[in-house]
Amino acid sequence: LSSAASDVYKRQMQYRKAFRKAAIKSSKAARDSDGKSLENMQPQDITINRITDDADAADRITASYEKARYSDKNISKEELEFMLDFIKNDKYNKRT
Repeated sequence: LSSAASDVYKRQMQYRKAFRKAAIKSSKAARDSDGKSLENMQPQDITINRITDDADAADRITASYEKARYSDKNISKEELEFMLDFIKNDKYNKRT
């Protein structure tokens, strides 16, 4: 892999890891209350039910996750920074 391709791959993996981290942080409490596990949910459902209730943020997070996971398009630095900032600033749902 070239350096540029390597950077793109790293951003996509970082984004996917951050998405999982946000979903899992509230997953145990949410699973206890609604009985659903992450494996049986679509990305949009995970974002809305486990990460944020804010519709605009949820759309942005889901679109970027789906791009990182399923598309051959690249995640931008801005998309990654948005997600990392979202996690860092503890903006995800606290469903306890």
